[in-house]
Parts: sequence; structure tokens; C-alpha cells
Amino acid sequence: MRIIGPEGAHPVAGARQRTVLAALLAQANRPVPVEVLVETVWDGVPPDGAAASLRAHIMRLRRGLGPEAGSRIQTYEAGYLVQVREGELDASEFEALCRRVGEAIRNHAWSEASATATRALNLWHGPPLADVPSETVRDAWVPQLDQMRLQAVEWRNEAELRLGRHAQLIAPLRGLTAEYPLREHFHAQLMLALARDGRQAEALEAYRNARRYLVGQLGIEPGPELRELQERILAGLPEPETRAADQPEATLSAAPTALSTVPRQLPAAVRHFAGRTRELKTLTGLMTHATEGGNAVVISAIGGLAGVGKTALAVYWAHQHADRFPDGQLYVNLRGFGPSGAPLSPETAVRGFLDGLGVPAARIPPDLDAQVALYRSVLAGRRVLVVLDNARNAEQVRPLLPGSASCLALVTSRDRLTGLVAADGAVPVALGLLTDDEARELLTRRLGAERVALENEPVEELIGLCARLPLALNIVSARAAAYPDLALSEIARGLRGARQLDSLDTGDSAADARAAFSWSYRTLDAATAQAFRLVGLVPGPDLGSPVAAALLDRSPRGADATLGALVDAGLLQNPVPGRYRFHDLLRAYAAERADADEPAEVRAVRTGRVYDWYLRAAVAAARIISPDRRLPELDDAPEVPPPPAFADYDEAVDWFDLEYANLIAVIDAAERGRRPDIVWKLAIALWDVFNLRGHLADLIDTHRRALVGVRALPDKAAEGWLLSHLSVAYSTVGSPDAAVECLQRALEIDQETGNRRSEAVNLVNLGFAYLNQNRYELAIETFQAAVIASRETGHWRAEAAAINNIGSTYKDLGRLDEALEYTKAALAVHREHGDRVAEASSYSSLAEITRLSGQTAAAFELSREALRLTRAAGLRHEEADVLATLGYLHLAEGGTEEARRHWRMAEAIFADIDESLASGVRAQLDALD
Repeated sequence: MRIIGPEGAHPVAGARQRTVLAALLAQANRPVPVEVLVETVWDGVPPDGAAASLRAHIMRLRRGLGPEAGSRIQTYEAGYLVQVREGELDASEFEALCRRVGEAIRNHAWSEASATATRALNLWHGPPLADVPSETVRDAWVPQLDQMRLQAVEWRNEAELRLGRHAQLIAPLRGLTAEYPLREHFHAQLMLALARDGRQAEALEAYRNARRYLVGQLGIEPGPELRELQERILAGLPEPETRAADQPEATLSAAPTALSTVPRQLPAAVRHFAGRTRELKTLTGLMTHATEGGNAVVISAIGGLAGVGKTALAVYWAHQHADRFPDGQLYVNLRGFGPSGAPLSPETAVRGFLDGLGVPAARIPPDLDAQVALYRSVLAGRRVLVVLDNARNAEQVRPLLPGSASCLALVTSRDRLTGLVAADGAVPVALGLLTDDEARELLTRRLGAERVALENEPVEELIGLCARLPLALNIVSARAAAYPDLALSEIARGLRGARQLDSLDTGDSAADARAAFSWSYRTLDAATAQAFRLVGLVPGPDLGSPVAAALLDRSPRGADATLGALVDAGLLQNPVPGRYRFHDLLRAYAAERADADEPAEVRAVRTGRVYDWYLRAAVAAARIISPDRRLPELDDAPEVPPPPAFADYDEAVDWFDLEYANLIAVIDAAERGRRPDIVWKLAIALWDVFNLRGHLADLIDTHRRALVGVRALPDKAAEGWLLSHLSVAYSTVGSPDAAVECLQRALEIDQETGNRRSEAVNLVNLGFAYLNQNRYELAIETFQAAVIASRETGHWRAEAAAINNIGSTYKDLGRLDEALEYTKAALAVHREHGDRVAEASSYSSLAEITRLSGQTAAAFELSREALRLTRAAGLRHEEADVLATLGYLHLAEGGTEEARRHWRMAEAIFADIDESLASGVRAQLDALD
């Protein structure tokens, strides 16, 4: 590989850099995603840190190519793009010249054909990409170029024969027949050149040599072209006249015949097609590129999970635009995933295409390479749509791709076809689930607008239960259409059960969700199939690589490789690197397979590893957020991968946000699996995220359930701990009586166990509950007792909280000077120990006290700082308090609209935490209206 510039040839140093450049040039002027480049450059086995290595190679490649060439490689979104102008890339120029040769041949322009073919072949400087070590690039690019080169050689020979230059062709044709003995047309051209040169005996000997090879190697007789030519030579029949120097080219014999049959192989379009506007627009754009002329055949790879409607999209679009392909539409179901389990071979598929194109059986050569060459020759220069449906992998597809840029190939597959995208320039069209509106449109088309409108709520439920999967929606709507008097709510009820897939069983494997999923499942090897089953047991909407590693007992990299195989098979989704999720119905199928094929002991052990990993990770994150907070003690678990090493507070909070739904799901699953130890410890570990994000309903629910488990153990210490947490939540949501009840029991346990440190915390919480009951004096007395207990045990956090709450109590009593004194004292303790969360809370209190004291300017300043701190700490309840304070301050200054704006923000946060909290702010808003 080399670049030729003003200063001459410039070789590209470094094998890996040449591979990167070749992969970019294969899709010149189109962005190539980083993940595709990584797969290509390292032939599907990228090392750790491959993305970083790729960036380094790109940087060195830019530097090595010099300013002008290096600037052509641009960073584009999540990948890279190389800019190539017309005529700059030999491969593209070669393809363009070959198209012109084909057009000249069809127009009988023999001189032009010969000259243009010679120009094209002069671009050939030996085996293409010989110095590029990537098999992925070479396997996809080189065979097509080789076939085009041989076609160009054949066309030039044809033109030279037509021009009477047979004598000069004899020597090169002898070399070609020796190098390509199965290419019968080279033998025919040699025979014709010899006969025209008056060497009939040698022409017949050339026939015998060809026959001897074909019979000896393949056991077949020569084809009609060779046999007919032999008969003409034996009979002494004259050959077509050669062109005299002044003879017009139009008087020569006819060009290669047009298609004897125009294929119309598309299956019937889906009657009730809905949605997919964006994808249809993408396909139309590709068609425009193909039919208006480009430098390479245009390929679209439509991918997605089973039942998502890949075939429906391809066939629907193909029917809509069939008129743009006047030379025909080819279609084949490659059976990559289906009940037979045996994909269609490329040999069978290409033979079917040749039959559909009207090629006589006698003309079809026996070996695949020759068949592919004939197939592409027949399509050369013609506008044909090729639909390759249900492909197993890229290797099955490549021989069936047309070589003409005027053709468009649509490929559908559950496989991601990364190789086809990376090396063949296929444009991926990722087909996701229908939107809610599209799903409703589909049901409306099938059931009628009146029925859908009358049963709106069941329709919404059906969409959810079918998880917006077109196959499931079509099954449900077909059943509803078959029983027009059956209420849709009854169909929905059947889908709610544990055996959800039973309700999607039609008895026809072509329209059965379980069967459709099984076709992909059966293609998996044993280890990957087990991974599919086990992932179906993991609670939560998604999982990351470390969780998968714990589940599968592998390294994170090994887990990624295994789950990547499931993604490739269309059985798992990979929305972002390192995260995986199931479609809801596929999860149900995976769980069915796990119940059937995995022993109960294996299921328990593997899910237990997942529970343990999540618990350890949650405790590690909580330790970063609140370093001094007491957390559950954990037993050693060497078989579980270590939890993340959180760098700082923000990283720990981000992890909680990312995994929150999964953590709640783990608590649910552990409760069902009778693992009370996981339930209560995880509930305790989640204290920070419950409070930071205002998930108080979840806090109350998880702690109530955890209490049931620990009381059955029994575990007094854990019970008291949970009661303490629960009391805070009750106080926050305005249920002080329930909070007091919890704390009285918790303090009894503290006294029974002699836990003075826990007693200090519970006294703080009890004082807060009394405060919410408007029992101010009792609250102050209890807080003061908490200060004493805290100082005895060195629990500075409880001490600061008690002092801060005394300040809040004095504020409620209107004793603002004392309130300010205590709140400042609490703030000093928080700052001394670097407690940013508590510091934010104290600032919130200071702002409100200052406002009530009439110090408006200072209150504004404190409120703005409090708002910054509460937002940085993620304290949503305190953030809403500060917003409410700012509303009062703006109103006092006459800023009615600013007050309304701040109160509306506060109302939204309060309502999100608990509807009852929003009532006070809502009353202020009502007063403004």
C-alpha cells in the first residue's frame, strides 16, 4: 500500500497502520465506527485497550502521511472518516473504469472498450492489499477486485478479437488458460484466436486440453460455448468478420445478450405494515446513491432481534421501490435462523439467482467461484435489487453480493454482520422496537380504529406486555381479530401470567415467539447457550460486565466476549459498551430455558454470586459517599470478582444512579429466594441513594420487607438498624407517629444490646419525629440527650445532626438568634470533617433562618450557595427547600414571576419525592394566581 503525491510514492509504514488505512479506504468518505475498526484491525480478537491503541495508530498514521494526506483522516462522531476525491483511490478508479468497459461492450464500441480496459488493468500493481495483515479486510475486498480484474481481462480480449488483433492475444491467452483452467471463456477465446490465425489444429488441441482438465479434475464435459466452437472449427465454418480499419463499429455482431428473464422474486408485502419512517428514509437514500451512480455496490445490513420486523421492512420497502430496479428483483431466504437449523449454502442461493436470471443450465459452471463470476457478469451495469433475507453471517452473504454499483443489496440478519460493515462497506440499519405510537398504529391497522379507541386501556397494556415487539403484537392482534367478541382485556390477562410465552404460541413455527427465539438459541455453542440461560436469571433491566463476570465465573473481558456472541446472535442488546439488556420476551424465554436445563443448585449458586457482587459494590460506593457511616459487615467471598474501585464521591453516586433499578430488583429477587441477609444489608447500603435522590417510597418498602426477614432470623441489631432508617423516612414524608413508634422499639433494642452509639443516632431521629409532631420542648430535650450520647461515643456526625436540629427547632419557635447560633455550630462540625452532604443541608437551614430574620441580601447569598451545594451533593429534598426559600425572597422583593418560577421547581421536586410534601408550595402558588 502506498500513497503517491507531488513528491512521488510514499509508502505507509507499519502493518497495523496500513490495516487502519485500508479499513477506512474500504468505506471512503463514510464514517467508520471505532468498534468496527477495532474488530477489523485485530481480526475480531481485539486486545485490552484496543480503542486507545487505535487512536495511537490513527495519530501516527496522520503524522506519517504528512500534513496534506494526514488531514484527510478526520474524527467523526464515534469513529473516523477518510476523505478521498474522485480519481484518487486506485480501487475506486478501477471499478469506475470497469463499468465503462461494460457499457462500451454493450454498445459495440470495441476500440473504447479495449483502451478503457487497458487503463483499468494498468492500475493493477500485483495482489491487492498484499502488505495488509488483516484477513477481515482482504477477504472482503480482494475477491471482488480479483473477479472484476478477470472480467476486465475477458472484456479486453473480446474487444481485441473484434478488432482483429487475434495474433497478439495467443501468448497471453495460453498463460491465462494455464492460470485459470476452470474459466472456460478463456479457453474459448484462445481457440478463437488460434482459429482466426489459421491454426485450426492448435485450436482443436486447445479444446482437448480444456476437456482433459475439466473431465480429469471435475468429471464434467465442457460447456456449450466450447463444444459449439469446436464443432464450427471442425466444420470449417467461417467465424464472425473482424473489423476493418474504416468499418463502423455498429455493424459488428451483437453485444452480450440482455437478461432473458426479468426476475420478480419478492414475496408478498406485509399487509399491515406500520411505522419505521426513519429506516424507510435511510433505505431510500441508499437507493438514490446506488441508482445515481457511485463507485461501489451499495449494501444495507438490516439487523435486529428475532421478531422485530427485519424481513417485513425489507420486503415492504422493496415493493414500494420496485420500479426503480427495472432489471428485476432477486430474493432468497438464506435460512440463517429457522426451524431446519441448516442455513442455505451460497452455492444453492447463487444457482437459484442464475436460474431466476434466465441463464441456461448448460451455461452454469460447477464451482462456486465461477458461478459467482457469472452471476456478477450478468448483473454488470444493470439495475437489480438483491434481497438476502435471514442471513446467518457475513460469509454466507459475500458470494451473493452483486459487483455492479447500479445494484442495491438488502441484507437482513439477527447477526450484527460486523464483518460486512467493516470490510464490505455495508451500511448498518439497526432495527429497534416499535415506539408506543407505532405499536398503536399497528394494532389499529389490524383491529380497526373503533375497537382500539373503545378499549384504550387494554390496548396500552397489550403494547406493554408485548414489549413493542412486532411479532408479538401481530400474534396478539391476529388472535383478537379471530375472536372479535373477545375483550382485549381478556387477551391481556392471558399475557400477564408466569408462562407469558404460552399466550404467544400460535402452533405455527413461522409465527410463534418461542419458536422464533429458539432458532437463534439453537445456533449457540454449549457455553454461550448456558450464558444465555443464566443471564435470564439476573434481576433488573440490564447488567454490566462485572456482574456478568460474577454470574458466569469469568473475567470481565471473558464475560464480554461471551455476551458479545449473544449480541451477535440477536439474543441480547448492547446499548452502550459494557452494558447488556434483554428484550422482555427474550428474558422470559431465557428464564424458561434456565428452569428446564439448569439444575436448581446451579441456579442458586450463580444468582447468589450476583447478589454478593451487588452487595459488595453497594457497600463500597456507600463507603465513599459517607466514609464515617456504619455499614454492614461482609463475609469473605473470594469467588466473587472485586467491586469497583470508586475514585471519588461523584463516581460512587453515578454508580448508584446507573445501577439503582438493578439494586432494587436484586432486593426483590433475594426476598423471593429467601436470602434475608442480602435484603437487609443491601437496604442499609442503599441509604445514601434513597436520601440523595428522594426515593423514600422505595426506602420504606425495602426496609419493611427487610424487617420481616431479620425478625424471622432473629437479628436484633439488624432490626434496630432498619427501624432507625425507617423512622427517618417516616418523618420526612410526614408520618411522625409511625416514626416515633419505630424509634421507641429501636431504642429498646439499643438498651438491650448496650449499643450507646446507635442510641445517639436514634435519639437524634426521635427528636426529629417529635419536632414533626410539634412537640418542640420534648424535641429539644431529646436532641440535647443525643448530643451527650454522641460526645460520649465520639460520634461527631450524630452530634452535628443533633445540634443542627436544635437550631431548626428554635427556628420553628421563632427564636432566630438561637437558631442561627446552633446552625452555625453544626456547620462548623460538618466542615471540620469534610461532610459535604451535611454541609449543604446546614446551608439550606442557614438561608431560611436568615430570610426569616429579615436579612434579605445575606439570605439571597446563602440561598444561592445552598442551592449550588445541594445540587452538587444530589440532595433533592434540601434543594426543594432552598428553591422555596428563594421564592419567598423574590416575592418579598416584588419579583412575583421569579417567585412563581422557583416555587414551581420546588413543587416538582417535592411531588416527585412524595406528593404530600408539595402541598405547602402549591398553596403559595395558588395564592399568586
